[in-house]
Amino acid sequence: MEPMNAHREEELLMAERAADWLRRLETANPQECAAFVAWLKESPRHVREILLATTWDRVLNAIDREHRLDIDELSVRGSKDVVALNSGSSPRSTRSAPQERAKSSSPSTARRYRRFAGLAAAAILVSFGTWVCIGILGHTYATAIGEQRNFELEDGSMIYLSAHSRVKVVFSRDTRDVYLLGGEAIFRVKHEASRPFRVRVDSAFIQAVGTQFDVHRLADQTDVAVIEGKVRISAPDKIESAATTTQDAGVATLTAGETASIISSGRVTRPAPVDITEATAWRQRRLVFRKQTLADIALEFNRYNREIQIRVEDDTLRVRQFNGVFDADDPDSLVRFLESSDGVAVERNGSEVVIRAR
Repeated sequence: MEPMNAHREEELLMAERAADWLRRLETANPQECAAFVAWLKESPRHVREILLATTWDRVLNAIDREHRLDIDELSVRGSKDVVALNSGSSPRSTRSAPQERAKSSSPSTARRYRRFAGLAAAAILVSFGTWVCIGILGHTYATAIGEQRNFELEDGSMIYLSAHSRVKVVFSRDTRDVYLLGGEAIFRVKHEASRPFRVRVDSAFIQAVGTQFDVHRLADQTDVAVIEGKVRISAPDKIESAATTTQDAGVATLTAGETASIISSGRVTRPAPVDITEATAWRQRRLVFRKQTLADIALEFNRYNREIQIRVEDDTLRVRQFNGVFDADDPDSLVRFLESSDGVAVERNGSEVVIRAR
C-alpha cells in the first residue's frame, strides 16, 4: 500500500475537523460558536468541508430550528458581498457589476460564475454561522461549584440558579426558550401572552404563564415543582397538540403546590402534592431528600463542594433511596449518616469519598 501523500492527509484532517465542528455546534456555547465562524472565515476550503460533511437541510435544522432565517435575504446579501470581493471594491459600488459580467463574452465567463457561486455559498454559510452566535445560541448563564446566582432576563423574568448549574436563554419575537443544561433553577416568569415562556430539558417542555416554578435535573429524571401559578409539561411531540389531556403519558398540568417528574423516556408522572419550603430549601443551602437515590444525593453534594467529592461504586447502592435534611456545605454530615447505615461501607481517599456496599 502506498503511503498517504501530504495533500490527502491534510484533506482527511480537515474533514475530521469539519465533522467535529458539526458535533460541537449541537451544544456549543457562544464562545465556541464564535470560534466556528472564525474557522469558516479562515479558508474557503473550510466552508467546502462543512458542506461536504452534511446536507444543507441538516445544517439549516441545526442552526435554525425555529425557521426564522430569511434565506432569500441572506443569499442576496452574500452575493453582493462576493461581487464586491471579486471586483476589489466595496459592496456599495458594485451594483452594476453583475450586469457587466453577464454581457462579457470572455471564455472565462463560466469559470468566473462558478467561482462566484462558490464564494456566494461561502458567504451565505458564514452569515449563517454568525447568526448562530448572535441569535439561536442566545446567552448562557452558569454557576460554579458551590455558587448560587440570580439573573434578570431582558423581559423582566428572573432565574435563580443553583450551584454548578447552567442554562441557555434564547429569546425571539415569538418565543422565550430557556434550556436547562444541568443543575437546578427557579424561574419567576413575567407574563407575556404573545410570547410563551418554555423551559426545555432533554425529553420535555415546561411552559409557564405568569408563574414561578423550580426545575431540577437529576441523573435519570427532571423534577418540576410549582411555587405559584400554573405550568404545563409536554413531551416534544405533544407540545403543539391541543387534543392532549392531563391523562396522556407525555402531558401534565401542575398548579401551585404540585410536583411531577419527567422520566428520561419522556413520560411525565402524575401531579402530586409537594412541600414548597422543602423544594426551594436549596436557596438557603439546605438539601432535603425524600426517597432520593443515593446516586442523586451524591450528585447534589458534589455540586456544592469542591474539597470533597462523593462517588458511589455499587450499582445496587446507587438506586437505594434515603431521606434526610443536610447542610449543603457540610458533606461530612452525609458521610457520617452513611457510615451509620446498614449495608454501607465508606472509604475516605484524600478529597474523595467512595461509597460501597458492605
